[in-house]
Amino acid sequence: MGLTQITEFCAKYTKIYGKNVTKIIETGANKGVSSGLPKELRYVPLAEDTVSFTRNKFKLPNKAELKTMLEAQGIKRTDRIYESSGKIADFGAQDIQIINDNNSVFLEELSRLFPKKAGEEVNTALQKRMLYLQDIDHSGFSDKQKFLDQFLKDVEEVENILANDGKKLYTDWTIDLYTKKAIIQAKYNNPERYKELTDLIKLHQKGLVPKHNVATFFPEAHFHPLVKSDMQKMLNGENYFPQFTKLVESEIAKIEFGEVFSVCEKMFVKTKDGYEALKIDKQTYERLFPAVERYAASQNGVGNCGKIASWNAMIKNPNSRIEIYRLFEQIPEGVKVNIPSLKYSKEFNWNDLSELNTDKNIQGCLGHKMAELTRDLGYCGRIDAGPNPRPVLVTNITGKSELTDLYAGKRFDWISDKNLLNEYIAQEKDGIYIRNGFKENLNKGDTDCHYYSTTDLTTGMWQNPWTGVEEMHFDNKTLCIDGSVHSYSSDIKTLLKLISG
Repeated sequence: MGLTQITEFCAKYTKIYGKNVTKIIETGANKGVSSGLPKELRYVPLAEDTVSFTRNKFKLPNKAELKTMLEAQGIKRTDRIYESSGKIADFGAQDIQIINDNNSVFLEELSRLFPKKAGEEVNTALQKRMLYLQDIDHSGFSDKQKFLDQFLKDVEEVENILANDGKKLYTDWTIDLYTKKAIIQAKYNNPERYKELTDLIKLHQKGLVPKHNVATFFPEAHFHPLVKSDMQKMLNGENYFPQFTKLVESEIAKIEFGEVFSVCEKMFVKTKDGYEALKIDKQTYERLFPAVERYAASQNGVGNCGKIASWNAMIKNPNSRIEIYRLFEQIPEGVKVNIPSLKYSKEFNWNDLSELNTDKNIQGCLGHKMAELTRDLGYCGRIDAGPNPRPVLVTNITGKSELTDLYAGKRFDWISDKNLLNEYIAQEKDGIYIRNGFKENLNKGDTDCHYYSTTDLTTGMWQNPWTGVEEMHFDNKTLCIDGSVHSYSSDIKTLLKLISG
């Protein structure tokens, strides 16, 4: 009851009975005392009573109770995400418990608020809210009802985020559910990450970042440092790469290896030996490689995860990124892309770029799309849309050969040697590494039979080609037996001798 209702009841009672009402509101201490008041006024809980009530209301169900409640909602297993028909959703078979002790305390109340609809085998409205709640830390909320009310408002807000075309940005496809979970969870568990996620979405809504860069987030991931740096510069109103009016060696020395900079309208890239001029001007660079997207490509609707994983690693490794920049040459009507290793080149006219926008092209900036198409046409005469890693792609672009010797002959002998394995991994801090996934845990962005990339094996941080924006930590440090290795590490020959010996 609200205060207005209480006041009205008090006035009504006094008018009818002509008595002074001195104890209209009873506390928990005297709620058993009969006052002769109307039933509605006999006990109105105070704040402390409300907290006590919600603590009792949101109890952890025992196994039998949990089973009964889930069966009533059509949820057969707590490690699965279902469609309303009862079929397991795409990517819905997880290796961890989606409904756990943390969120099952809210199951009964959510079942009441979101009842199963007629014709549904599974209550998907309830299911997705339980997924969002899976790992949210609500321990600081003594009043669980207050927490739940706020949580449901946050869900409604995230469910209705709009893209820059005015349509809803996220659907209820499994990957989108985890993306929404990432945003909601971050609001409670990691406010700094929440701000980063919402800031990037706002940049998209302003048309400054493409949709594929905000389409997929994972709850336990974080932004790659290169992406984060570009984003922060945009938010601060800064240029996303250094820009000078004249060459000043002391300033150039501060620029990181692999980063570009401009001097007036000329473009340069920082190399290990100093810097070199690119064959494109400042305006063309900005058109080919805009902020954020220059460091983050995404997989399209085809099963080319191994290929896009390779591209993402090449974008983020400064050695290979320089090689990508070297492919481009400005021409009067557009850009020419040269693949020296294939003795193949292709010209792109600014007035007709339709061939870069098919459902098989990489989701990325014009520079990455042009380089991909030119290389693929030069190598196999068509867009290469196959699923497996493309070591030859990396070699075509960078000139770096794959380290097949690491996996030849007695590979299982040396891999089983933990000390030798750790010695190898410890030195692989600079390269293009592709590996296969082997688990189903979309909180981490991990899924089976899917390829991932990194540029540093020692960190345990990997990128899912569904999104080049984020990286996530995988517990095990492992080799790329089902993938590929192109290493820039200096003493690899020594290790190969050790292995062969």
